[in-house]
Amino acid sequence: MKEIFQVINELVADKVIDTYAVGGAIAAHFYIGAFATFDIDIFFPVAARSTSLLDLGPLYEHLRLKGYLPKGEMIQIAGWDIQFLPTFDDLTDEAVQNAVYFDVDGEQVRVMKAKYLVAIALKTGRSKDLARVNMFLDEGKVNKESVEQLVKKFGLETQWQKYQNLT
Repeated sequence: MKEIFQVINELVADKVIDTYAVGGAIAAHFYIGAFATFDIDIFFPVAARSTSLLDLGPLYEHLRLKGYLPKGEMIQIAGWDIQFLPTFDDLTDEAVQNAVYFDVDGEQVRVMKAKYLVAIALKTGRSKDLARVNMFLDEGKVNKESVEQLVKKFGLETQWQKYQNLT
């Protein structure tokens, strides 16, 4: 995985993107262990969100020139499918801004904090995401009060209540 994160960090160094944070199952892996997944989600902020389509052409072109080719909506790097996801709301913006660093074979990697991963999983609401929420809470990898603060801040009370009713 080191090569993947070297490439991602080079995107920041080359000013193709301003910053990023790993999200999804791979980010959860840094806290609570392995998950079956086929891709790595890289969230990055965009200057302004709008209702029009975002042009990821410059990002894809930069990577193509380095020999990394698209595979559908993803880019393949070191045998992994990488999905570049522009932040799409205030929650994902804040999650990227507050990312923490982990070391992957000497490469520094920005990863969303556990409380943001839980909040995003609640918002997404798929069964696999809710199972991940269980793991974070059951293993004590996230403080319930910090999750509740995010729930309140980002209007996720309904999702939080549904989750609590399931457990």
